[in-house]
Amino acid sequence: MPASTSKPFTTATVTPAANHKVGLVLFNLGGPLSQNEVEPFLINLFSDPDIFKIINAPVPDWMERFIQKGFAWLITKARLKTAQHNYGLIGGGSPQLKHTQAQALALASEVAGRGIDATVYVAMRYWHPLSEEALAQITADGVTHLIGVSLYPHFSLTTTGSSVKTFQAACKTHGWTGTLAQLAPVYNKPRYLKALADTIHNGLKAHAHQWTCPTDQVTVLFSAHSLPTRFVEDTRDPYPEQIWHSAQTVMKTHLPNQPWTLAYQSKVGPIPWLEPSTEQMLSTLARSGVQNILVVPISFVSEHIETLCEIDIEYKAVADALGIEQFHRAQTLLTHPDYIGVLADGVADKMKLLGLLPGHASHPRCCPSNPAPSRHAEPSPL
Repeated sequence: MPASTSKPFTTATVTPAANHKVGLVLFNLGGPLSQNEVEPFLINLFSDPDIFKIINAPVPDWMERFIQKGFAWLITKARLKTAQHNYGLIGGGSPQLKHTQAQALALASEVAGRGIDATVYVAMRYWHPLSEEALAQITADGVTHLIGVSLYPHFSLTTTGSSVKTFQAACKTHGWTGTLAQLAPVYNKPRYLKALADTIHNGLKAHAHQWTCPTDQVTVLFSAHSLPTRFVEDTRDPYPEQIWHSAQTVMKTHLPNQPWTLAYQSKVGPIPWLEPSTEQMLSTLARSGVQNILVVPISFVSEHIETLCEIDIEYKAVADALGIEQFHRAQTLLTHPDYIGVLADGVADKMKLLGLLPGHASHPRCCPSNPAPSRHAEPSPL
């Protein structure tokens, strides 16, 4: 991966409080750009104990890492050919980096338009530009204050939590001693919900001539990335509650008469994961006589393997086999103005709280430098 992928995208023109240089770091999953990168990407993914924790008993750190890496290697070898084939179906690699860069440019433009001087960086969790690459550039740029902007609308220890923890470790490795604050998740913010509603309305309209029922009778199927049930129970992870809140609120507020339901996708392995699965829900809907479905990828804000292949190809084939006449998908949020706007709102509020904007003193409860996320709750919204 060229080093340039972790460089800042743009810089605004108005300087914040004296002696401060502010950076915004966008956290996202990452994905392979070619089929040759699929194997190391999967090894990185399956090596993350925040998602696939193999050892629960107290053991030395070196032993846990060794066993985790062994598990990652084995499951990668078992899934590699299928994964490479699936990436081949969507062009050979993931478009997520391209979309994340577009979101970074849009956010930089939005905050610049508000008179905020901030440089935007991207730190992917499992593929380049990784946290270490982003931190190297951040350190070279002399950034003193960082605001973490998760591109996961709903908090989970496996997504935002894992990204923040990895980034904090990179801070220590690079000796970066500035202040790191994290934005709260946007799952309940009106502008995020408005953006989500727009994608649903647009999806319904885009296929208006294909639906075999009135548009307001099309079933909206929210499909969220799943998590192991035991993990959610043990950690009291707030993710499923936040997913439900978003789905329920957006439908109640913006589409009150539209039928809808919620399911979970992307299960890995034999252990129980959150249910119902999207495939199970499609079967249930088909048995109920539902013939028109719009899938909304609620936990994804950019296109990648789980939207372009899992939903568009695999679940479409399931729907066809079940006799469902019309199966379509809403687009992800990408650079929707309200989605970018709600992120910029959070940045502005955080900078005021930290005293990084002229005329605003720091708040005594602001985030400390490099805060460690709780294992039982999301980081403080401050």
